Amino acid sequence: ITAVANTSGNYSISYTLPSTTGTGTQTVAGRVIGAKSTAYHYAQVLAATYDHIKATWPEVTVVACSAGAASAAGSGWVRSVLENLEALDRLDAFDAISTHPYTWKSFDQTMHDFFGDWSGVTEISHTRTAMNDHGVDRPIWITEAGHQVLHAEGGTFSDPSNTYEGGPAAFSQSVVAAYTIRTAIMSAVLGIERVYYMHTCDTDNYNAGWFSTDAGSL
Repeated sequence: ITAVANTSGNYSISYTLPSTTGTGTQTVAGRVIGAKSTAYHYAQVLAATYDHIKATWPEVTVVACSAGAASAAGSGWVRSVLENLEALDRLDAFDAISTHPYTWKSFDQTMHDFFGDWSGVTEISHTRTAMNDHGVDRPIWITEAGHQVLHAEGGTFSDPSNTYEGGPAAFSQSVVAAYTIRTAIMSAVLGIERVYYMHTCDTDNYNAGWFSTDAGSL
């Protein structure tokens, strides 16, 4: 792990879909798109980490990828990691795949961004397709999901600066509650074993907490 970290310099996770504009890498949700070498290093670190964890704590579940682009790039990252693991003959180096399909609408509604049309449902589908293409049959977990509540509706922080369809990417408490339930139900239909929501309370300048600081709901 140390050798790989030293080789790659300041180690960071980067997604791997090429820029459709031909202008090089792009940044989405704070992550660099286009650095394929990072998936290669990630695969090496994952394999080494998996071996250490299983040798020390064999009962621990090792979850790979944590694809959190909040765009169509997440499944692209999964595919690139699997390609690199296959090249290393280490497709055994994880027990589950993790993804973070944050959406600005309901989980099943189509959105559009730099990478094209996508939804939470299509991202799960594309992730599963990538796994099937590499002969991988393991669980998919959603380890982050959530929607922001408008500041006027009780959100701790100011409304997000990013907008969607002419308004802030945040909603009323009732809409967020409905989206939360819909995410859980649709994930179950899609065979997702676990769904984790962000957060318990608003934090990181993100108003997706389920409970307010005075212990009230949302």
